Amino acid sequence: MDKNKIILMSKLAIEEKQSLNKDKKITSYFSEDYIYVNNFKTRLLVFIMTGIIMFLYIFAKLQIGGTLPTNLEEVVGQYIIPYGGSMIAIILAYSVISSQIYQKKYNLAQSRINSYKKNLKALEELEKSRDKGDERNEAK
Repeated sequence: MDKNKIILMSKLAIEEKQSLNKDKKITSYFSEDYIYVNNFKTRLLVFIMTGIIMFLYIFAKLQIGGTLPTNLEEVVGQYIIPYGGSMIAIILAYSVISSQIYQKKYNLAQSRINSYKKNLKALEELEKSRDKGDERNEAK
């Protein structure tokens, strides 16, 4: 066996075992779609978590002597504007961070897939050159 062939086959096997399936799944999307879907999940999770925390805060505030609003203006002034604004700001911040993280993940997956394809092509070229060498030896 050829030393270069063994090295290439080992690299390919390691790449397959470590991350190839995950990378194929990630790169099966366009990068914008991958980022959008994962950002949506992040936004939804942040919205739910923030909503729960704000609800618990409002509930605790009412327990220690706060008053319930009696009309729509009080609801908007006491709860929707301050807490809704905070929620929007938190979701926007997480969206920006999430976009950068998922873009980086996508780029790394694409890079690993390209490396795998490059090594696979090198192995095929090595096989072709070895086969041509065998044919020349047989012809002699």
